Amino acid sequence: MIDYRNILVLDDDNITTLLLQNTLKESFNIHILNDSTTDIVSYLTTNEISLVLLDIDMPFRNGFEVADVIKSDNITKDIPIIFLTATNDKSFIVKAFDNEAVDYVQKPFNKLELKARINTHLSNYIYLEKIKKQQDIIYAQAMNSGMNEILMKISHHWRQPLSIISLSAQTINIENKLGTISKNEVNNLCKDITKIVKELSDNIDFFSNTYANENILEELFIPEDFDVLIDVLNNLFKEDLLEIIVENNIKESMTIKLNFSAIKNVIIKIVTNSIEAYNLFDMTNKKLHINISIIDNKLEILLKDFAGGIENQNIHKIFEPYYSTKKNLNGSGLGLFVSRSIIRQQFNGELNIENHKDKGKKGVIAQIIIPL
Repeated sequence: MIDYRNILVLDDDNITTLLLQNTLKESFNIHILNDSTTDIVSYLTTNEISLVLLDIDMPFRNGFEVADVIKSDNITKDIPIIFLTATNDKSFIVKAFDNEAVDYVQKPFNKLELKARINTHLSNYIYLEKIKKQQDIIYAQAMNSGMNEILMKISHHWRQPLSIISLSAQTINIENKLGTISKNEVNNLCKDITKIVKELSDNIDFFSNTYANENILEELFIPEDFDVLIDVLNNLFKEDLLEIIVENNIKESMTIKLNFSAIKNVIIKIVTNSIEAYNLFDMTNKKLHINISIIDNKLEILLKDFAGGIENQNIHKIFEPYYSTKKNLNGSGLGLFVSRSIIRQQFNGELNIENHKDKGKKGVIAQIIIPL
C-alpha cells in the first residue's frame, strides 16, 4: 500500500533542508536530496514520492529544469510540485506556474502555512490517484466485457466453416474407404479445407496481434493495413449482413508509426455498437461508411451508420462510465468511455460522437482523430 506521506525536499542549501525536515518530520516521511542532477524520475518512483518541495535556484540544473523532467514522464507527471524561492520576483512566480507547479512558498517560510499547503495538495493528489485506480478498474472490466463479446461473435462465426472442414474430412475418409472418391475430388476438398483454415488462421493472427500489442508501437502501412482491417470487419460481421463502404482519401502509400492495435480495438467496439443499434430496430439495410483521411498532420477516421442515432437528451451521457444505451440507444457507455480513454491517453487524440441526418436517414458519426 502506498504511503502518501512521502515527501521529497530537493534543495542544495543544507540549512533549508534541515529546517524543513525538523518542521515536517512529525507529519510526513521526509526524503532529502541536495544534488539536482540525480535521476529524479527513478528516485520519485523508487521511493513512492507523493509531493516535491523544489528549490528554484540550484547549480547544474535549476528547479524549472527538474520540474520539466518530472512533468515529461507519464509515471511522475501528476506528482504535485511546490517551488521554494527566496525571491519575490513575479516573473519567477509566473514561470513556476508555467512549469506546472501547483504552488510556491517563499523563503523564509511560515511553518503553519507550509503544512497547510502541503496537506491541501496531497489531498488533491490522493483524490486523483483514487480516481485513476477506479478508471483502471473500469477499463479492465470493459476490456473483459468487450473481449467476451468479440469471442462470442468469433465462436458463432466459426461454427459454419469448422463444420465444413469436419464434413469435408469425413467425406474424404468415408469415400476413400469405399473407393468412391477420385484423386481430383480429394484435391478439391483439400483445397477448400486449406482455404477455410487460412481464413480462420488470419483472423486468429489479427485478434492476437490486436489484443497482445495494445500498448506497443507498430508501423501502420496505408492503405494495406486498413484493407486488412476492413477484410476482418467484413468477415466478423458477415452474418449481421453489414455492408461496409470505405473511402480512402490517402492517395499515396505511406507508413505511420503508432499503436494500430489499440485503434483496431476501438474501431471494433464502435462497429459492434452500430450493429447492436441496427438489430435493435430490426433494420435490414445495414450500412457503415468508413472514411480515412490525413488533415493538418492528423489521422482522421470517420465511421458513419444509419441506425437511428442517439436521443439528443442522452447524447452528452454516452461517454460516462456505466451509462448504458444498449436497451434503446446506439452504443454502450462503458465501451465508449474506455474507447475515448484509449484515444486520449495513448494517442493524445480525440474520439467524438454526434448524430447526423442524411437523405432522411438518421445515424451516428464517430470521429477518431490521431495527431501524427
